[in-house]
Amino acid sequence: MNTRHSKIPHITRTTWLLPLLLIASCASVEQSNGGSGFVIANARVFDGTRTLDGYHVVIRDRLIAEISDSSELPGGLEIIDASGMTLLPGLIDTHTHTSSVSQLQTALRFGVTTILDQMTWPGYFPVLKTAAETRDDVADFLSTDMLATPPGGHGTEYDIVIPTVDGPQQADAFVAERVANGADYQKIVLNGLRAMNGMPTMSAATTRALVEAAHKRNLKVVAHIETPDDVRTVIEAGADGLAHIWRTSGAEPELSRLLAQKGMFVTATLSVPDGFVIGSARALIAKDPAVTPYLDDEMIANLTASNENQNLENLDQYLDAVRGLHEAGVMLVAGTDPPNAGVMHGISMHRELELLVQAGLSPSQALSAATANAADAFALADRGRIAVGLLADLVLIDGDPTHDISDSRRIARIWRNGVEFDRSLPASLAAIADGDHRSEASRARNQYRHPLETLEFIGIESDMTVVEISPGGGGWYTEILAPYLKDNGKLYAASYDPDSEIMYFRSNAEKFDDKLAADPNSYSKIEVTIFDPPLLLDIAPPGSADLVLTFRNVHNWMREGVAREAFSGMYSALKSGGILGVVEHRADPEKEQDPEAVSGYVRQDYVIELAESAGFEFVESSEINANAKDSRNHPQGVWTLPPTFRLKEIDREKYLAIGESDRMTLKFRKPD
Repeated sequence: MNTRHSKIPHITRTTWLLPLLLIASCASVEQSNGGSGFVIANARVFDGTRTLDGYHVVIRDRLIAEISDSSELPGGLEIIDASGMTLLPGLIDTHTHTSSVSQLQTALRFGVTTILDQMTWPGYFPVLKTAAETRDDVADFLSTDMLATPPGGHGTEYDIVIPTVDGPQQADAFVAERVANGADYQKIVLNGLRAMNGMPTMSAATTRALVEAAHKRNLKVVAHIETPDDVRTVIEAGADGLAHIWRTSGAEPELSRLLAQKGMFVTATLSVPDGFVIGSARALIAKDPAVTPYLDDEMIANLTASNENQNLENLDQYLDAVRGLHEAGVMLVAGTDPPNAGVMHGISMHRELELLVQAGLSPSQALSAATANAADAFALADRGRIAVGLLADLVLIDGDPTHDISDSRRIARIWRNGVEFDRSLPASLAAIADGDHRSEASRARNQYRHPLETLEFIGIESDMTVVEISPGGGGWYTEILAPYLKDNGKLYAASYDPDSEIMYFRSNAEKFDDKLAADPNSYSKIEVTIFDPPLLLDIAPPGSADLVLTFRNVHNWMREGVAREAFSGMYSALKSGGILGVVEHRADPEKEQDPEAVSGYVRQDYVIELAESAGFEFVESSEINANAKDSRNHPQGVWTLPPTFRLKEIDREKYLAIGESDRMTLKFRKPD
């Protein structure tokens, strides 16, 4: 890749290697280096199973170092007075489907410090693992990597290609591959309800073979089930737990007793059927003042939206099933299963806790389901409790959720690995586009360039890997892209060659570097590469980018005779399914295209042909950046108009009234 050094300060991140921890039997841990820390004092401490009133918890070196009710506090440490508050272990969601780093951050924003993913999308697993291992501002991430399902079984219906298990003879190799990929446990799928409609389901023999293959590699096995018969099959196979409750009946006393006898755990995921209840009370969460400052518009819409498939009058059947499990002594663990209808990372955990209480658990028992029980079920010895030697994953509540479970939403502070998390929502695209880090002149051009609408049309997300082509010396779009992607995404700025023989390229490369160096808070995480077709095309690692953006560059490539090479370079950088967004000055479609685009205008069909010849599929176009006032016939071409005003003061008011050029906005996709 053509990477060049810039003047931006280099930022490194330390990866902390946590030792395997044993729960200490003593009241404190010896500190070998006397590291700095803090004390959460005078708290009501729910330690995962019981409540201790008026205790102090000392945090040092990312771990819980001491728990006491002494009247004397340790000296030399920051004291956080938690009088009247409740300190909880970080919550553990044992059932999610996570596909982005931003979802891990959203989970943490609502006190979920650990995510147990039950299948992510292919290719996302290593990205999410790396983020969780190297950052403290996202929830930890453990995963099955890929669920085990037969060909055509549940999990194969989502238009993604996944490996399957076609018989017991394939079980060992399948599980071995999961272990090689870094899986933390194995999920298997039995879809007996769907099987009634013709979908293949896992055989008993294959289920047994998968459980044996996982257990010999020390992996826990959790099973997706849909019917009581599915449950009996996984019990006989020796699985460790259920990823759901059954859907076809309420309480099953005999089955519940059998699960308890076998020591299996059950994740109720009551949030899933709750999403199908007409008038579910989950919508009230969006109006809770303890929650609303931390909900974005999409989350509010999901919490309050009516699902077209809502067909349940109530949850009685599901609550009865969970109540029966609880009364039989089955260990219940909390999991939510986003992104099902109305279910989202983080916030839905608090609805799940409420539903567990409705099913007969006490508030403390519900909290145990999301802390100590969840940790025990998945053999996570370093978390789930407030105990000496464990990770300082903590949530401080301004209230008492051991008495009123809805108080779990009243989060005052959150720590992951002893590092406090800032719950503030990241800045929106709109806020960034109007931000003070941009000059008044840059912001004034928003009216012509419509950056918010353009980027939303193309489909940018804050955790994407994005390449901006030729940002120029000013980096107008860089001012928006870099802050938006800084926390959870990646921005490659494919700039000019600073060693080019062309002075314009050299000077703009230097101006761009100077711009980035002047504001490291906004730009320090940008990786600057070189884009100079036809020779320098390695703008990002091949197949790594989710999105490539080019703004008003096609006419330049045409003038230089390198347009086809430029499109090929962008194609190479994108991953399969990745998106190319193109904004370009639009020529009159009735006029013949000048192959060198001397006027700066290019016909839209010509740009589409260039992209398609490189292998792209045309997706759609938008008139976001259209300008009907632009005749596209000016003495100095497009440069007659603002912001260039090549004619200086001649007819300046006339061209100012026209505004910037008429532009096409196109979206292309790299085929799978």
